[in-house]
Amino acid sequence: MPISLSLFFYLYLVFIFFYVLFSFFNMYHLIRFSPPSTTVYLVIGLYIIGSIAIFGIIFFFLGQIDWTYSFSMQPEIP
Repeated sequence: MPISLSLFFYLYLVFIFFYVLFSFFNMYHLIRFSPPSTTVYLVIGLYIIGSIAIFGIIFFFLGQIDWTYSFSMQPEIP
């Protein structure tokens, strides 16, 4: 049974969804429960900028992959 490479991309998107969900959760708690200071907002800003940069680079490289390719885990017997 061939496995499409796009399956791994969808699994990766699920991972990204949970990463963003937990990031919002953590940023909310940083803003809500930490004493207001420029350091907190600077850390949050750097975290957002770093995450966007990393995801931009990753999606740049992922865009070059042919996601329609399928492979099989079983050896082909002629």
